[in-house]
Amino acid sequence: MSIVSIDPKSADRPYLKLGGEYGAGRNNGGEVECVAFEYPAEAGPGYDRESRDDTYCQFTFTVKHPDFGFVSLRHWEGTKEGSGSRALEFIRNLGVEVGDQGEFDDSQVAPRKCAIEVRDPRQGNDGRWWTGNVSNVFGI
Repeated sequence: MSIVSIDPKSADRPYLKLGGEYGAGRNNGGEVECVAFEYPAEAGPGYDRESRDDTYCQFTFTVKHPDFGFVSLRHWEGTKEGSGSRALEFIRNLGVEVGDQGEFDDSQVAPRKCAIEVRDPRQGNDGRWWTGNVSNVFGI
């Protein structure tokens, strides 16, 4: 049997350590891109494991920040009537044309350079820190 060593710090996930706006010309800087969009999302967010009566769309963003490194984050928005979804707002903000009935070309959503606003980071029950939720998306 050979002896190997894995750096214990490899378990540390990079996260955005400050709430606020990220992207070119924003207060926290960095390069941001919406790299993927999925509707309907194959899986919903972890906090809604019990609900089967809503469908979600999933945005995947990447942030390259000089201080925090490369951070990838997924964000889900519900699509059910009355869910309070910001999905169409985010899609419009990215510069995608959305029709009166909510129709749009999903191939235009990603990949697309953008900026995002995130809430303050949060600490999980396991003690690990996570990037705060995406609260807004801006096209650039």
